[in-house]
Amino acid sequence: ASFQAAERRLLPLLRGCVCPSRNTAAVLIADGVEEARIAITPPGTAKPVAARERDNFRRPLHLLCVATVTPRKGHRVLIEALAAIDRETWRLDCVGSLSRDPDCATALRALIARHRLEANVRLLGERRPEQLPLAYDDADLFVLPSYLEGYGMAFAEALAYGLPIVATSGGAIAHTVPESAGLLVLPGDVAALRAALARAIGDRRLLARLSEGARRAGEALPDWREAARQWRAAVLRLAA
Repeated sequence: ASFQAAERRLLPLLRGCVCPSRNTAAVLIADGVEEARIAITPPGTAKPVAARERDNFRRPLHLLCVATVTPRKGHRVLIEALAAIDRETWRLDCVGSLSRDPDCATALRALIARHRLEANVRLLGERRPEQLPLAYDDADLFVLPSYLEGYGMAFAEALAYGLPIVATSGGAIAHTVPESAGLLVLPGDVAALRAALARAIGDRRLLARLSEGARRAGEALPDWREAARQWRAAVLRLAA
């Protein structure tokens, strides 16, 4: 509440607001910012030279989650959902900081142990930027049940690598991930997430179709050079 109050005092003082998504713009408009004072410029996406076509999915399926281990990212929901799915059919690698919220990381490790999923789930911690392409390229399915995203850069990166996606509709995710590329459920809904994961893990034709949709969506995303150009143009317009 104190942060929201500070934002309400700050927003009327600004010449303009540059935000990463239509969803964030809608929040600003709801807080009283005039639409003419808002510019939407999505972040850039680091892309492979060519996203490989994914038509040969492994068993067990290799799931990848890229996110800091914090409550907002929904790792607990993901583990609860996966715990009821045949553990011979999937493996999960979680890439992301384990030190941003140590209590959350400790609770996640305890949850994994409680469900006896230590052989299925690896918490790999942070990876250097040059290591991430290998993680995306090696995965079969991208999973991240965030409660809220202002844009979702990890989702954009997954699209660029042609990864099918299972996620939530929290915040801007539904704008970043098209229906052709992923299965989206409401944030925090363990049963719905479990059903979507089970459907994706068990249906290779669906995975191939979503992968093709992801690859096409990824091709349309701006790279960092284009994103910087758009951002500069937005700042100059608002400053003028």
